[in-house]
Amino acid sequence: MDNAERERWIAAWFDGELPEADAAGLAAELDRDEEFRALVAKELVVRRNLAQGQVPEGDFSRQVVETIRRVEEPDALVDNVVTRLKFHRKRQRLATWGTAGLAAAALLVAGFLFMIRSNPSDTGIRVVAAESIGTLKLERLYGGERVRLKNGLMEIELTSKSRVVIEGPAAFAIPSPDFVKLTRGRCFAEMEKGESGLRIETPSGDVLDLGTKFAVDVRSPETMEVHVFDGEVEFTARGGRTRLEQGRAMVLDASGAQDIREARPERFISSVPRGAGSDATFVHWPFDDGKGRSVSAEGNLEPVTEASGTFMSGSGEGSVEPEWVDGVFGKAIEFSGTGEWVSTGHPGVAGHDDRTVACWIRLPAGEVESNETPLVSWGLKTMESGPGKSWMLAVGRKAKSKPEIYGRLRLCVGGQSIFGTTNLRDGRWHHVAAVTTQGASGPVALLYVDGQLENVIRDTLEFIETETDASESKPVHFGHQLFRYQRFMRGTLDEVYLFDAALSGDQVRALMRGEAFSEPE
Repeated sequence: MDNAERERWIAAWFDGELPEADAAGLAAELDRDEEFRALVAKELVVRRNLAQGQVPEGDFSRQVVETIRRVEEPDALVDNVVTRLKFHRKRQRLATWGTAGLAAAALLVAGFLFMIRSNPSDTGIRVVAAESIGTLKLERLYGGERVRLKNGLMEIELTSKSRVVIEGPAAFAIPSPDFVKLTRGRCFAEMEKGESGLRIETPSGDVLDLGTKFAVDVRSPETMEVHVFDGEVEFTARGGRTRLEQGRAMVLDASGAQDIREARPERFISSVPRGAGSDATFVHWPFDDGKGRSVSAEGNLEPVTEASGTFMSGSGEGSVEPEWVDGVFGKAIEFSGTGEWVSTGHPGVAGHDDRTVACWIRLPAGEVESNETPLVSWGLKTMESGPGKSWMLAVGRKAKSKPEIYGRLRLCVGGQSIFGTTNLRDGRWHHVAAVTTQGASGPVALLYVDGQLENVIRDTLEFIETETDASESKPVHFGHQLFRYQRFMRGTLDEVYLFDAALSGDQVRALMRGEAFSEPE
């Protein structure tokens, strides 16, 4: 067998796409050829150490990643790989989501890994953080070649004084530390105050940094946008040069016409969260009490002693109390949507502080919900027509004007919203999370479904400000839209976490697996 065929098998195996007929052949090659075995062992160690990503599709590929992450010795890595290859057919047949227990088992493993065989070059270009990027040959990136991101985020240090954040889907190259070729996608760029010279080339024209924070959005070879958040940039195209100052944006359409507008920092992600350290605190509602009308809480996010919850129900006709049912881990709480919820005594996270909310949910399939489904909420209503200084994680309702938001995860902050793209109304368990932190040009908000970063539909998220101290502020509620009494959850909720920190993707996936997560390195 030639090396090209071997590499094709290995690539397909890591992508979870190796045909059954090839699995036995790859296992035989690993058993037979010591040189090939040593090469694969070395790559497995590299991939394990660089694990960043998302949960791949299919039970077999999850088991592959589990092998890489958990086994320490290179030779033992290969032995485990061979064993799993030989049982490839059996594992494919077992990949199912039939019950809550099987759903939890199918998600026991996190991680999709960098495809890398070499270290960064001497140029100084360095990937400092990445999330849910799938597979990527980093030697191509470091070599100045064009690379593609199907999804996810990548934060790249170009020099000690400049950096960019690329948001997938994207296609780009970095020929030198002061030159980025962006063919498609969004790119946030920042240089230290007083520095200049970074150039971003697009199919429609060039953007030259004159000492600033800015962003470029390339939607097609003919259309693009440039937004300036600090300082100035110079845009050069067929029509000449345009200088943009702080707070301004330029929109170029397919005809070449330029339209100057207000800059929109909330449309761009300016950093990739690094994860929570040892000083992060949390409160956890496991919902494992299993009986009675109250739920207990654990953790160290004060006042945790006041975080226990109580079953509530409205006075309307047909309203009932929540019910205890089997969950992903232990017990869970089921809501009928007719007027019941859980009220806790915990005030939630205040102001614009970093935070993460994560939980498991299961929503009925096949029936249209005209109202949104509230999951977790707290804060203060300060406007007659909106939630004001409050925070809510919910699932989108049926809306004629925005059919694309139905069943999608929604983060609502002070009347502003962003939505995910995965339909959660399918009768199955899903792990969902929202992570927010303060970025270089405003808040950064990330949504996760089943451990994978969502491509979000952005309405707007210009600020985060949650009021918890006012006399009218509401504590953390489950299953109730705080300020619209008729909106209640219909579905099941389990394992709610609230952190006062922006978790990394790996830490979110650890919560999903029911594991304690480690600090980022």
